[in-house]
Amino acid sequence: QKPCFATNYEELASLASSGKCKVVTMRNDIEIPLNQGITLAGNTTLDGGNHLLTTSANQLDYTAINFNNSSGLKNIKIRHTQTETQAGFSLLKGLTNTKNVSIALENTDFFVYSGDNQDHSAAVLSHGTYNISGKFALDIQMKNHMGALKNYVIGHFENAEVSIKIKGISGDMLSGTNFTFVNSTINADISGYYFVNAAPVTLKNSKANLKGSLFWSVLGAPRLILEESEVTLDSPYVNYSKTTTNLVNITLKGTAQSPSVLVLTSPDFGNTPTNIVTTTLTDTFVLNGVTYKPKKATTTPLSEIETSENWQRQ
Repeated sequence: QKPCFATNYEELASLASSGKCKVVTMRNDIEIPLNQGITLAGNTTLDGGNHLLTTSANQLDYTAINFNNSSGLKNIKIRHTQTETQAGFSLLKGLTNTKNVSIALENTDFFVYSGDNQDHSAAVLSHGTYNISGKFALDIQMKNHMGALKNYVIGHFENAEVSIKIKGISGDMLSGTNFTFVNSTINADISGYYFVNAAPVTLKNSKANLKGSLFWSVLGAPRLILEESEVTLDSPYVNYSKTTTNLVNITLKGTAQSPSVLVLTSPDFGNTPTNIVTTTLTDTFVLNGVTYKPKKATTTPLSEIETSENWQRQ
């Protein structure tokens, strides 16, 4: 097969959508014209060669890169500027209104800026099952209501080094069907909530350092499961909800060799109960610098751990 190299937008758009290239490789930085984008054919990977892809738009329902099944990106930096409106915006999007498009991301770096002052909900990665590995950096600078992964999304991070920054009102991280992190690290600082509504999030042999609020459970009850993992959270809110019925569970599932650890600093527990579920006696919970160990495998409201007979202060 003749190598598929792209040096400008016209070559990139043509090769990416042709279905004749297993890999399309950028030979240099490329700028996509205003309000234009590219579509990747099935089983096609865009290899940025560590070059920069620049995109921009000022219209409704813009998507920079559309994906067919089993397509993806690797070794690429993407910088996007959105002006006038972000309504219907996605930087990356599967070509379906379901989660059935499989999209692979390996060693990717994204920056998105939006100047839209209106409350137009948008998602940077949407519509698909995202399989993410290597370095994954995402920096979102916006005014209002743009999330990282949301809208018909499944996210699977494996052997990933994740860095996420979101600044702006309602800058949430994960809202979808389910998310897993395996053998991964997560460092994040966001202005919204990490886990929104009914999405379960599982960490397996992973470590996360998070700054920002944890759960937004207005329309459902997200769940966080730590399997031999550690989460450190500096949070103004653990769980925000307008009701007292959307119970949220944080489950610790460590082992004697690799206990799970949850560290919370300065949390407001919110008006909806959040439960800590323990499955072994080896796990650890640290609240404002004080360490607690479970006395038995059980469920305890987070706000009651300091006085509960289920936990022992160390």
